[in-house]
Order: sequence, then structure tokens, then C-alpha cells
Amino acid sequence: MNHQTKYQPRRTSDGVTAARRARCTDRRAGRAVFFPIRYADDFVVLVGGTEAQALAERDALEIVLRDGMGLTLSPEKTRITSLTRGFEFLGHRVRLRWDDRYGWTPRIEIPKQKAADLRYAVKRWTGRATTTWPFVTLLRKLNPILRGWAHFYRYCTGAKNVFSSLDWYVRDRLWRWLRKKYPKANAASLLAHRRFSRAHRSCKVWQADGCEQYQMAWLSVRLSPRMDGPCRLHLDSWRAGCITKGARPVRREDM
Repeated sequence: MNHQTKYQPRRTSDGVTAARRARCTDRRAGRAVFFPIRYADDFVVLVGGTEAQALAERDALEIVLRDGMGLTLSPEKTRITSLTRGFEFLGHRVRLRWDDRYGWTPRIEIPKQKAADLRYAVKRWTGRATTTWPFVTLLRKLNPILRGWAHFYRYCTGAKNVFSSLDWYVRDRLWRWLRKKYPKANAASLLAHRRFSRAHRSCKVWQADGCEQYQMAWLSVRLSPRMDGPCRLHLDSWRAGCITKGARPVRREDM
């Protein structure tokens, strides 16, 4: 249900603002606070309360899904975790991390397994099986993968460092691929494929027939535009509350 357009005569604000005010009221009164986040059939429930309240919420949710919609919670995907340990949702890792300047801070990070999967995909594309291709064909195969991956994770904390590491890996794999394709060529002839980029005149990248390797680290990394307004208030409330994926809370005093 879209609460942004859900208006009621008794309300003086939209549904999002009313729900946020209700959560603030419950938090001040010492009651448990639940904040669901859903995308298609995947969802996470942030819980501010005790572990018993979080477990009760999970059991109640399981009953509602079973009796009202004929659905069941997946035992493999449903788990109880603290925000300090973190969890993965929609390909991102969400967790709290201690910062000496700001204390416990919510972070959305790139999972290490996702970066490893990209390295494996690049390794497959740059194996001996593709050495019969022209170099420009290989670049045109890799660039859409690199560009899409970078845009998907550009809003994550520490994305620039991960992108730089992956760029170095891709450059190294392309060098190894050229060595396999031209085993008798010397290094100077192979390095001739590294020319100054059209986007960054001072940097050299692998190029062939006007196509150059996409550099993920050159993509602008910034805070998601949806992290402003209500989303920023929800993140701020995590510091004082807890989070679950299926359900277990973490209170500030437990951290």
C-alpha cells in the first residue's frame, strides 16, 4: 500500500508523516516500534524493543501470511539477527559499525561475495576460450557488466575503494588475456593498446577501435537521493532502536 497518498479525514498530514509520528510516540512511551521495508516478496522488519517482542511479531506475521494470503515464510531466508552483525537485503549488506567520531552508524555496504562474483565473471570472459575474439569485442562484452554493477552499488559506503580494486583486477585480466592471445608479442606492442582516455586525458586505459575499458572508480559515488527526508529520520532511529530480518532486536545498551 502506498502510504504517501493515503489520506484520512482525521489526519492533518499524509500517511508517511503520520506513521513516523506514531513511531516516535511509541518510542517515547517505551513501547515496541516496528518498521517494515518491502520490495516485491522480500521484506525486512526493523524492530525497536525486546527480543521477545520481535519473536512475537515474527510469529504473528507468519500467521497473517498463512491465513490471509496463503503464503509461508521461507526458513532459509527468514532469520533473526542484530544490526551489529548485519544482514543482506536486495544484494546489499546493512549493518551498524562503530565510528570514533559519531558512535554507532548505519552503513549500506557492498557484500564481499558480490565483488567476488564479479571477479569470477571477469575471469571467465578473459579466459583462453575468448582469445579468438577481437580485443574490441571483449571490451564491448565487459563494459556493460562493469557499468551496470557500478551504478547499482554507487550509493554504498566505501564503494570507491571497492571500485578501484575491481578496476585494477580488470586491467590485470585484460593484460593476461592479451598475453595469451599474442604469445609471441613483446610487452611494448601489447602496451600500445593502453592509450590516454577520452574522459580523463591524464589516465591511460585499455582501448581498441575507439572502445575503452569502463572505469568504475570514475563514477561519482554519493549518498542516495532517497536517503533524505523521511529515510534519513528512519536511519537516525536505528541508532536508538534495533533491526531484524525476520526479527531480533539490538538495543543501544546491549551494544
